[in-house]
Amino acid sequence: MTIFTVQFDVDSTKTWTRLLNVFRASVKLHMPNVRFIERKIEKPEYTPQRPSNVRYNTEKLAVWNEYMQHADDNTIFMDCDMLCLRSDDNVFEQEFDIGMTFRPEGSHPPMNGGVVFARPSVQARKFFSDWLDVNNQMYADPSFHHKWRNRYLGMNQAAFGYMYESGMCDYIRRFKTRIWNAVNQDWKFIDDETVFVHMKSGMRTAIAQNVAPYGVYKRPLEEWYRIERQITGATKELISKKIG
Repeated sequence: MTIFTVQFDVDSTKTWTRLLNVFRASVKLHMPNVRFIERKIEKPEYTPQRPSNVRYNTEKLAVWNEYMQHADDNTIFMDCDMLCLRSDDNVFEQEFDIGMTFRPEGSHPPMNGGVVFARPSVQARKFFSDWLDVNNQMYADPSFHHKWRNRYLGMNQAAFGYMYESGMCDYIRRFKTRIWNAVNQDWKFIDDETVFVHMKSGMRTAIAQNVAPYGVYKRPLEEWYRIERQITGATKELISKKIG
């Protein structure tokens, strides 16, 4: 099994570098037999009236698709602001070609595109190709993007939402974010089943500011800082502060 992730080489604060380093180390610790592939790519060219996150995520999806078209292994495509808490490399024993993580019922948006499971199959390759095509159409047509961004947020997620509601990927397997991609709504429910935590939003801000673990951030932040100390040998001075 392979984990494939992308980081943009625009990290003046070094926060994203720290996130990637800890993500890599946590995978090595809990999934030593998993192949970890990372790509660092240049900042995309500026496009008028298109925000930086829209450009970045469009380029990220293009890199994911390029890799998928030649993948020779079961692959989990992941954002680089992740933390691995335990091993569960038998996920591909289940029957599916593409899997996406969905938030708890009633959440907005209903899913998160930071973790995507893919077999090296014809159907999975077509999914990624179609996903990039829809994404690029939305990138070129902000009004098309705006409609779906309101429902699914982001860039890649908006494109996926259109595909999902249009019946272009009825075959997709749904995985729980709480286990495979713990996001905001899941942090207070993190337990021994949780495989990956998405260190996003307030969690990422806390790391950038070296905030001491507290509240729903406590368990993942304690593990995140522990691994960072382990790989760097340095102890950062943490501050008592609440985010948000």
